[in-house]
Amino acid sequence: MAKGNKIERETRFKYVLSHADPNIKLAKKLLLILHKNPHLYQSILKHFSKHERFSKTVSEKLFSQFKAEQLYEEIIASYLIASLNKVHKTVKPEFTKYCIKLHDKRKTITSPNLRSIVFVWLLNENHFKFTEIEAIYKSKEWWLIHNSLDLLDIDRFGKPSYQSILNVLLKSVSFEVAIKAAYLIVQNNLSVSIRINTINDAAQIILKKAQKIGKTSLTKSSINKRLEEITDFKLPSKNWKKFLDTEHSNCERLAYLLTGYVKTDANSFINELDVFNDFIINALYLYDTTLGNYTLGKIGSCLTPTGRFATKYPKFFALCNIVHELRLESYLSHPKVKRTGKATRQIKFREIERLKPIINFGFQELIATT
Repeated sequence: MAKGNKIERETRFKYVLSHADPNIKLAKKLLLILHKNPHLYQSILKHFSKHERFSKTVSEKLFSQFKAEQLYEEIIASYLIASLNKVHKTVKPEFTKYCIKLHDKRKTITSPNLRSIVFVWLLNENHFKFTEIEAIYKSKEWWLIHNSLDLLDIDRFGKPSYQSILNVLLKSVSFEVAIKAAYLIVQNNLSVSIRINTINDAAQIILKKAQKIGKTSLTKSSINKRLEEITDFKLPSKNWKKFLDTEHSNCERLAYLLTGYVKTDANSFINELDVFNDFIINALYLYDTTLGNYTLGKIGSCLTPTGRFATKYPKFFALCNIVHELRLESYLSHPKVKRTGKATRQIKFREIERLKPIINFGFQELIATT
């Protein structure tokens, strides 16, 4: 399959490699192949992850190879992930020095995967003071934080420090990060050492079910927090429980779903936001009876640009109208767009990014006027 370190049948090579047991001779050969075929880095470096430890020679060759070549950030990240906790002790200082250099210029690194693995490498080598770690985990680099938790070695980092970090992350406003921290506390049988009322609501529910805390201390409503997390904009306070009445729990559940979908599934985000808006409009019509009557589930009936809703609440109307139009184009809604007859489509994340300030303006107006 390999002549002169060139691969003739790539599919066959990947298949055989995925079933091969790791050994030093094969590792050396694979490094030569990788040098000639950098596009095969995922398959080859995945195989390297099977090793418990690298020999000194393999460690040296691996380091010199990715350091010397001008590689994309994602490929460097893959080298470091494959090498994590496997490098020979005499070569490890070189890896650590390289990671320190990358971390010092981390603001110029565009790959979140590279930033994450560099951070984890240095965590495992006890490079940071706890205050530095805490500052990073309190930042808004959700991808770095989430990824680093998957890669962090509890035995090398130390159980007390690991537990302290997870307790910091229980406070995170990020739905995913707080839930991940709660899950890891339960999985590793660790303790909760912070005040319950400082823990993210979603994490509290998990910890209560796992009997890690005796009771919950949920906020009056998490809807504002979820909207702020979705848009990255602050909102004035709002008594959502009073405004939404019996539908508050439904809206809160949808808001939690939206915080996950906004980063992972653009179509689901649009479809769920349309449902969320439907509940809000229903509450608005009950609050402001001058708007007329509204039937929950019939959001399209009130989205006329000359109607009382559009005239009295123009920014919130604009939000609801745009989201509803996108939902009609989403492939999760219908096979075809009824108005045009065209096939429905994948909603793009850049459309979600453009929508965020509109969401903020819409809810700013709603909160200020109700």
